[in-house]
Amino acid sequence: MSKFYVANTDNKWLDAIIAVYNSGQVNFWQSPNPEFRALEQGELFLFKLHNKQGTNQQGQIVGGGYFVEYKKLTIPNAWNKYGKGNGFASQLAMQVGVQDKVQNNEIGCIILDKVFFFDNNACINAPANWKPTIQKGKTYTTDVDEAFKKSMKNDREIKEAKKHKTAQEIEKMAKAKAAAEVKIAENLLAKVKAIARIK
Repeated sequence: MSKFYVANTDNKWLDAIIAVYNSGQVNFWQSPNPEFRALEQGELFLFKLHNKQGTNQQGQIVGGGYFVEYKKLTIPNAWNKYGKGNGFASQLAMQVGVQDKVQNNEIGCIILDKVFFFDNNACINAPANWKPTIQKGKTYTTDVDEAFKKSMKNDREIKEAKKHKTAQEIEKMAKAKAAAEVKIAENLLAKVKAIARIK
């Protein structure tokens, strides 16, 4: 397992899933655009609570599941397929709860399996490089080459440095950032595995 995703998670959705979950698949719904393409089937998807309002305290990682697929569904279809695994007690409650996420009568459905939750005293603090500006979530990798490519392509500091630094300097910066990213990912994954007792 070299790649996983940490997702900002609605507290009400999480509480509803915890209350009813026994086994099977759940629907981590969101706006249908942009489509979710961060993971491949079987990769780890972690639940991170939103930051606590009015404080600088980051929301903790409280559980997760394994990515099955992403698809767009209407609310009736999502309810018929996943029921209370959508995080609502009824289809009517779901229609009201997701109305601001609906586009062209559809919602985006991140389908997860083998979901697990941490006890309150075992929750994990947000990663050191988690930024409060992150809206939906962040992909992490323990693969150095992937982390390097990601830094070269997406890192704002590196993009800015390309305007006035040499290629060698840019590469050095990207390698350092990749190494730091991998270390954070490895530490986080190790904690998750230890608590959830997964391989």
